[in-house]
Amino acid sequence: PSPRRYILIEAALVSADPDTAALLKSLQIGLREPLVHQIMGEISPRRAAQGGRREEFKLSLNIPPDEAGSEGLGFDQVLFEIPPSVGFELLDVRVGSASDLAAGGGQIYAVQDLGMTTRSDTLSIRLPEVVRASGAQVDVRFESELYLASNAFLVSVGLDREGSVVWQRVDATASGKGMTVLTPVGGGLLGELEVKGNPFTPNGDGINDAVKFVFPVFKMPGEAVLALEVYGLDGSLVHRRSQAVAHAAGFQEVSWDGRGGDGLLLPPGMYICRVGPEVDSRDIDEPKVARVVASVY
Repeated sequence: PSPRRYILIEAALVSADPDTAALLKSLQIGLREPLVHQIMGEISPRRAAQGGRREEFKLSLNIPPDEAGSEGLGFDQVLFEIPPSVGFELLDVRVGSASDLAAGGGQIYAVQDLGMTTRSDTLSIRLPEVVRASGAQVDVRFESELYLASNAFLVSVGLDREGSVVWQRVDATASGKGMTVLTPVGGGLLGELEVKGNPFTPNGDGINDAVKFVFPVFKMPGEAVLALEVYGLDGSLVHRRSQAVAHAAGFQEVSWDGRGGDGLLLPPGMYICRVGPEVDSRDIDEPKVARVVASVY
C-alpha cells in the first residue's frame, strides 16, 4: 500500500518456444489500505567522517500530521535494505513525539526488547507496540561501517495483518534529507592490507598452510575480480590467480598456499605478493599492494 497516485509495473514475458510469443492479456492489482497516510524518514549524520570506520547513525521515522485527522492502521515493524558489504549493528529504538525524543524522552527499547530477523542484505525489526499516532516518531540508532561513496538505505514499515506482513515504503523528508549517507571520496580504492600467517608453512599438516591477505575495498560498487600475483625475488612471475566477488566494497580476503601456476609446491624462500582488485580505467591509480612473505617448510 502507498498513498502515491501512480504505480509502475514491469512484466518480463518469456517463451521457451521460438515459434511462440508470450502475450499478456490481463493484469490484476490488489490494493490494501495504507498503514499510515505518509511515513517520512531521514538518516543523520548525512556524511560519514571516514570510510571503513564504525560510526553511529540515527534513522528517524516520522508520521506527519494528517489534515483529515485519521491515524491509520499503524506499523510495528521496520525493514532495512542494507547496502552491500555494510557492517550494521543495532543499538536501540526510541518511540515518542519528535519533541519528546529531541529532549531525550520517549520510550526506549533495548536490542533484547526487539524481535530481529537478519539476512545478508536486510534487517527486520519488530517493535513491542504499534505506532500509529499523527506526529509520532521512531528513532533507530545503529552503528555502521561504510565503504561506498554513496550508501543508500531503503526502509519500509510493516504490520502483520491476517498472517501476512503488509509493507509500506518510507519516503525521504520534504527538506531533502534522505536515507543516503555519503563518505569522503579522497584516498585510494584499497585500504590497509593485513597479512595473516607470515611466515607460513605449506607442508600439508593443516596448520598455517597458507598466507592470507585481508584488506578493505572502497568506492567499488557491484562485482569485481580480485587478483593475486606472486613474484620471486628475481622479479619472475611464479603464480597468478583471479577471484570473482559479487560485492567488491568491504573487507575481502585472498590466500596463497605456496604453489605455482602448475599446482606444484614452490621452493621455500621469500616471495613478493601483489593483491588487489582489477580495474580497467586509466584514470585510477594502480590499486594493488605488494608485501613480502616467507614460505618455510
